[in-house]
Amino acid sequence: MHRLREIGDGPENIRWGIGGALNLTETCLDAHIEKGLGDKTAIDWVDEDGSRQQWSYSRLAEEAARVASALSARGVRPSQGVGIYMPMIPEIEAALLGIARLGAVAVPLFSGFAPHAIVTRLNDARAVAVLTADATPRRGKPVWMEATLAEALAEVPSVHTVFSLRRFGGPVADPARDLDWQETVAKADATRPAHPVETDAPLLIAYTSGTTGKPKGVVHTNLGVQAKATADFLLCLDLKPDDRHLWMTDMGWVMGPLTLISVLLAGATLVLAEGAPSMPGDPFRLLRLAAENKVTHMGVAPTLVRQFMTQDPAPLRGAIFPHCVSSPRPESPGPKMPGFGTWSISAGTTRYRSTFRVEPSSSAQFLPRP
Repeated sequence: MHRLREIGDGPENIRWGIGGALNLTETCLDAHIEKGLGDKTAIDWVDEDGSRQQWSYSRLAEEAARVASALSARGVRPSQGVGIYMPMIPEIEAALLGIARLGAVAVPLFSGFAPHAIVTRLNDARAVAVLTADATPRRGKPVWMEATLAEALAEVPSVHTVFSLRRFGGPVADPARDLDWQETVAKADATRPAHPVETDAPLLIAYTSGTTGKPKGVVHTNLGVQAKATADFLLCLDLKPDDRHLWMTDMGWVMGPLTLISVLLAGATLVLAEGAPSMPGDPFRLLRLAAENKVTHMGVAPTLVRQFMTQDPAPLRGAIFPHCVSSPRPESPGPKMPGFGTWSISAGTTRYRSTFRVEPSSSAQFLPRP
């Protein structure tokens, strides 16, 4: 790198790290492994039925390298778009990191999208490949994803390859295009080195919801997303290597990639939960998982908080919850539920309202920050 900042084309076209090159996976994975942290848990995953997997930093690095190798073997090249249409399982994190290791551009898609929403985004990004799964459980029932993707790809001529993780025995739509993850990615080279890219090269395109018009794609660069994640999580939220972070989101929304990248930058552990945050008979599933998994940092959306506030808080009695619970919405005035207390944190100059309220009489505890 020969210049930190370039603003010759005006502040709206500012560029950073001129002449530099890097790869996200070298920072988030290789550097930690080189420091002897390869056996540390990077991802602690739990399914709706309680099934669990733990992936170490070394395992995550190997799986990411396999994704990169498999994509390369199918002719995917750096700077090309690759869609991710998967549930929140460990393989989706390998997918994002594998695309980054190849130097390609990730196009995350919300796992609940209908075909037309997928078509719009993949065509806009000119994607050439997609990583998916046949289905995901949602409140005990499989939601078929590969079939939805196959319907969408009829209108996306640029996509020539699909890697599908078949967990429920779903059918193959197009044998020439749709390849089994276990027969391809799982057997690919796990030692592929990271491809260096320019600091301002695109890493991913995060699309808006499209509820008020055509979805807009925001390009996040390889250096920019690391700088923003460091500022928000490592500085403002004080995320440390010994912490365990849970943010029940989706890779299709920007918090999915940002949460993973932030946790790995800190050398911490991501508690990854697939399925719904609230279940019949388990209305506070998210909060239960946070308590059981000793989560130290957690984030949820305000809509889920309002849902929690309508439930009987009796199941929370005696539970221990994280110190830092954050929401990406500025505090705003509004009605407060009788008998509920509030807790706020500050991040920079913007104050955020706690995403969790609890009756003082419920005896729930908040862990103090050391």
